[in-house]
Amino acid sequence: MSDSNKVVVCDACLQASCWQGEFMCEKSRDAGTIEKTRAELAKLGLEHPHYWVNPRYWDKKKPKVADMAKSKLAIQDDRMLIDPAFGTDKPYPSHAAQYREYHGRCAWLYNPWTGKDRHPSDIGSDPTGLAICK
Repeated sequence: MSDSNKVVVCDACLQASCWQGEFMCEKSRDAGTIEKTRAELAKLGLEHPHYWVNPRYWDKKKPKVADMAKSKLAIQDDRMLIDPAFGTDKPYPSHAAQYREYHGRCAWLYNPWTGKDRHPSDIGSDPTGLAICK
C-alpha cells in the first residue's frame, strides 16, 4: 500500500480535520495520531475527503506567505523613477528607504516606480508607501 493512500488522523475521533487543528474533538487535547487508509475513512463517512490530502504535499506546493511578500516588495530595492510626494522626475534620494529617512513621514501620492497616482485609501492606510508593489 502506498503512503499516499494513508492519512494521519486523530486517534480519538478518527478525523484528519481534528489532527490538522481545524475542527478539534473534545478529546483532542490528550489524543494521539494514527494512520488510516482512504478506504477506511470513506467507509466511516465522518468528514469530507478534502481533509485527507497529505499536509506534506501542500508544504512543498504552496508558496510561503513570507516568500511571496519578499518577491512582491523586492521593487522597494529598485531605483525610484518618480518622486513619490510630488510626481516629478529624478527623486532625491532615489532609493525608497533613503527617501523615507531623508524626507521623514511625507505622504507618497504617486507610485515612484510606475508614476501612477495612488488610490486615496492606499495613501490613508500606507502613507509612506511601505507596501507599494507593481
